[in-house]
Amino acid sequence: MSPGTHCDGWWDQRGLGRQPMTDLYLEFSSGAISGSGADIVGPFLFTGTIDAQGQVAMTKDYVGLHSVDYLGSYDGEGLLWGDWHIGGLKDRWLIKLKRSAAPKPSAPKSLFSNSDSRSRYETFTAQFSIANLQLGGCV
Repeated sequence: MSPGTHCDGWWDQRGLGRQPMTDLYLEFSSGAISGSGADIVGPFLFTGTIDAQGQVAMTKDYVGLHSVDYLGSYDGEGLLWGDWHIGGLKDRWLIKLKRSAAPKPSAPKSLFSNSDSRSRYETFTAQFSIANLQLGGCV
């Protein structure tokens, strides 16, 4: 798999706190998402989809271990966020696409309208305090 777009990301879990995803890359092609990275659990692969409304559904497969479902949204400007689920456990996650010459995820143009992005961002900041995100760095 080609490296794709370099990203910063994290996931939260009660008792473990916020855990960074390192060497994180995502690739977007015709509504499909693929990628790879590592965290304290181990190396993983992402596969999933993004629809025209920015809804994201991914599976994070830890190599030789278990899988975690990631469901959420894309704001059209570089942020993906939502909740992860495994069995009865769930908590939040965030992935920030790093700015580069890489293309944005392929989805209809309506996903990228300013008013839509602003609304999604306002919803996001209401759910997750911006003070806790540390958007400038890798967390």
